[in-house]
Amino acid sequence: MAEQNDLFLNDTDRKRQRLTPLMRQYWKIKDRHPGAILLFRMGDFYETFEDDAVTVADVLGITLTKRGNGAAEEIPLAGFPHHALDQHLPKLVQAGHRVAVCEQLEDPKHARTIVKRGVVEVVTPGVAFRDPLLDAKHSTFLAAVAWGEGREASTVGVAFADASTGEFFLTEAEVGRLGSLLQTVAPAEVVVDKRHVDRLRDAMRAVQGGELPFAVTKQEDWVFGLDFATETLLRHFQTHSLKGFGVDGLSVGITAAGAALYYLGETQKGRIPHVRRLQRYRSEDHIALDPATKRNLELVASMQDGRKDGSLVGVMDATLTPMGGRLLRQWLVRPLRDVGRIQQRLDAVDALSLAPRLRRSVREELRHVGDLERLCGKVCTGRATPRDLVALGTTLRRIPPIQALLDGEEAGLIGRLRERLTPCSETAAAIAAALVDEPPAQLSAGGTIRPGFDAELDRLREIAGSGKQYLTELQARESKRTGIPSLKVGFNKVFGYYLEVTNAHKDKAPEEWIRKQTLVNAERYITPELKEYEETILTAQDTIGQIEARLVEELREGVAEAVEPIQANAQALAALDVLAGFAEVAERNGYVRPEVDTSAVLDIVDGRHPVVERMLPAGEAFIPNSVRLGAPVGEDPDVATEAGQILLITGPNMAGKSVVLRQTALVVLLAQVGAFVPAARARVGVVDALFTRVGASDNLAAGESTFLVEMNETANILNNATARSLILLDEVGRGTSTFDGLSLAWAIVEHLHETSAVAARTLFATHYHELDALSERLARVKSFSVRVREHEGRVVFLRTLVPGGGGPQLRHRGRPHGGPAAVGRGARQAGPSAPGSPRCRCRGGCPWRAGGRRDARRRAPVRQRAPCRSAAARRAGRAGPHRDGGARPPRPTRARPHDAHRGADGAGGPEEDRRRRARSLSGVSPGEPPFQALKEGSGRFHNSTLDLAERNDVRCEIRGVCPGTPNVAPSLAPSGVHPHPTPHRKPSCALSFLPSPCPSPSASPRASPSRLTPSRTRATRSRTPTTSRPTWLTRSSRTPPPRATPLTSSATARSSTSPVSPTPTRWASKLRLLPSGRPPVFRGAPFSYVGHLGEAVGVVAR
Repeated sequence: MAEQNDLFLNDTDRKRQRLTPLMRQYWKIKDRHPGAILLFRMGDFYETFEDDAVTVADVLGITLTKRGNGAAEEIPLAGFPHHALDQHLPKLVQAGHRVAVCEQLEDPKHARTIVKRGVVEVVTPGVAFRDPLLDAKHSTFLAAVAWGEGREASTVGVAFADASTGEFFLTEAEVGRLGSLLQTVAPAEVVVDKRHVDRLRDAMRAVQGGELPFAVTKQEDWVFGLDFATETLLRHFQTHSLKGFGVDGLSVGITAAGAALYYLGETQKGRIPHVRRLQRYRSEDHIALDPATKRNLELVASMQDGRKDGSLVGVMDATLTPMGGRLLRQWLVRPLRDVGRIQQRLDAVDALSLAPRLRRSVREELRHVGDLERLCGKVCTGRATPRDLVALGTTLRRIPPIQALLDGEEAGLIGRLRERLTPCSETAAAIAAALVDEPPAQLSAGGTIRPGFDAELDRLREIAGSGKQYLTELQARESKRTGIPSLKVGFNKVFGYYLEVTNAHKDKAPEEWIRKQTLVNAERYITPELKEYEETILTAQDTIGQIEARLVEELREGVAEAVEPIQANAQALAALDVLAGFAEVAERNGYVRPEVDTSAVLDIVDGRHPVVERMLPAGEAFIPNSVRLGAPVGEDPDVATEAGQILLITGPNMAGKSVVLRQTALVVLLAQVGAFVPAARARVGVVDALFTRVGASDNLAAGESTFLVEMNETANILNNATARSLILLDEVGRGTSTFDGLSLAWAIVEHLHETSAVAARTLFATHYHELDALSERLARVKSFSVRVREHEGRVVFLRTLVPGGGGPQLRHRGRPHGGPAAVGRGARQAGPSAPGSPRCRCRGGCPWRAGGRRDARRRAPVRQRAPCRSAAARRAGRAGPHRDGGARPPRPTRARPHDAHRGADGAGGPEEDRRRRARSLSGVSPGEPPFQALKEGSGRFHNSTLDLAERNDVRCEIRGVCPGTPNVAPSLAPSGVHPHPTPHRKPSCALSFLPSPCPSPSASPRASPSRLTPSRTRATRSRTPTTSRPTWLTRSSRTPPPRATPLTSSATARSSTSPVSPTPTRWASKLRLLPSGRPPVFRGAPFSYVGHLGEAVGVVAR
């Protein structure tokens, strides 16, 4: 018959039939908890088997052994003592494993067969109650995610709960915002339908790379059914509808909430009565902080090591209670948008700041307050120890004194917090009457119940406590009766109490004594009287343990019934703790109350970075900076034009640009949290979102380069920002070539300025000094720079933000980042001096951007310019001084048509010639169209062409004068230069070459017949059209940047993204020449020059 039954069994079942009864019990329990490590209690040890044993041995670093298994083969085994559970369990959970704890449910002494066992809890990364698994000031959330179907396919529901405190929230959002929402909540574990695991991973990859920051638990699809979820929620909250929670219309959110609650019930065996309220989380009530912003601003963790030190929460956390610390973190990552609620918090902080005695008294009371939220969770789930109950009672007794201290605060937020406090005096009195002041850590140790609380317990304690005296009297009586002076009374677990007699006196032992054990030097006996009293004592001790356990359990159940007002007290005390902490930090660090309103103005006077300020060495003061800007919306739109909507901040590395950006964002964030801010004065118009693009990092796991990550974050900003947002951009474009990076940066600034929907307050830190030209053509763009000085060959960072562009960067003259000295020397020799420095001899400034970035990825050989030489040296054919001190071979001298008249304006000489040529240049670097900034200049246009024409794929703008006859429209050749200059006339015409990326000219430069003029001949010989890297044009540092000349367009503007080269007559007629002495001005549409500066092939009207 057994053989016939075996035919219907699979291989696994047939194998298990040959196992021992213990292992069959193990597998029966293991099958109920797939995917979890089962800690199987066997006596004083927790054991694991097979795959679980291999995992546990690897994670915990313990020995992996083998165990006999009946007729089956040996299996892997690993275990540890039961008292080490709190030591090893956190390691398993932190490794991302779910752990099922299986305990013995009966006393082995009373078991007739195998001991009854069962799982008492399942510990997961998101569901934990044990103190070693929890961070006192950090919430541990479990989240569930559900995707909508049909008409709700674009909606995702998210529910998250903290099992240790009973907090339970749900919300709905667009599918594209799932990753950002999960990063805001920061769950430790996410429950998801097994069909949608890939969708969850894709959503997280969209906001961050690498491994998921949480554990993923797959559930069956029926768990995410709307009907099942609704039934689960109604049964738990014991209500007929969810309308009372305000969530009845969120069907996808309800689905997620039902799945989360079901999972909590499964892990805790249905013991979650402390989850008593379902709240709706409204993301529109808070500032939108994208993941990059939370990371870049280091709100809760430092970017360097992920620790609290070095983060904003590390500076602002002056809370004294664990629940206050958790609430502080929530406030910092969820700033408010409602001005009314912000003002209420600021009023409360102000009141506590103005009353230091009250604040100190309240904080002293809070210092003795326990973690009410988690204590309530332990009480309701049956995990509270006697010490936990005593801590709960101590906290409740602190509430009346706190209420008395707040009696004078009737109005405002503090008054409402006082009203929410409930003394719960009956609960506190019950705990104080039942438990001793300092109970043992474990109930089994005894001595937990206060004497006088239970009469039967007191009687048994008297019996057990009088045992020592009785045994002492028994020993003395028997020693005297038998004449054995060395008689002793002892006890062991084998046969209980005994009488021990040494071998020298064993002949004196009475016959009624029963010998139980023989030792080398003694004999041990028992007597009927001794065994009778032993039974009485042991029975009393067992009974005492049972009575104490019963009384503690009754007390725990009574407290659990009154847990709701205790939870309300916990929330009120947490808010009071945070507000008092804000006031304490404000007084300690010198913060002020900000003015928060609904305008779009941001005015910070002497703002400071709260974290950097505290991290400075002792005695070193933080240098504050002021920022004022506004958006063209709201109550004061004129501020945007007056102070600027976009601030372009330039300066060298390590000057403090990023600090200015971050401190501005943190001041805004703290103001909308409801805290005082580090500044002398601050006016903050509320922002609806805060975006940052700071730093450079890649995501190799997702195949994203540094540039792609940068562009993804920038695209997120441009797509989601509004005119009420605050945007911080730090060196956008650094991840690509200089040409492309500058083009992108320019286009982004213009987009933020010209597009009203995203005309947000923006701080843009950059090394592209060419962007300063935008401040001269865009009304709401202002240029600022961080001041530096060069003193005795050393760079001195002044850390001060001042109006005006910063000009070219100072090059660091020391060893780069502490590297070898040879590297520093090589860097100084490789790069040119700053324009206008004694070492520079370039006409019109050096063609290289001094100290600027060079494309490190494109290392094709470049034929550099001729060495910097004076004009006299060039005419004489002698090599002039070079930046490395060497000499160059002489060049043949060639006459130029204007050499005889270079002193027409009253100046002459080689130095004046060099200075005039430097002033004649006014170039801006290329970028995306449409760039229309014009600069004033003077000098000879063809000379400017000779100095600046380097590449045939560069478009630049030059504002100069060309030789020609005044008051006559010139007949310009395709080269863009008058073919027959008139030497006796002072030039006064103007040309503009506007920057935009352009392809190589279709016509060969050498095929152009217009290059036969002397100036063109020289330009042609000195060029290498195959150069693979552009040479950027720089403005001479001797002349301050002039204001742009206004343009008046009489022709239809055409985009230059796809330029076409028309015949010269189409664009030559657009130019007007004015009488000598008047500044040249365009009388038509701006033009784009297509091709090599020295070999022009046409200019397109735009």
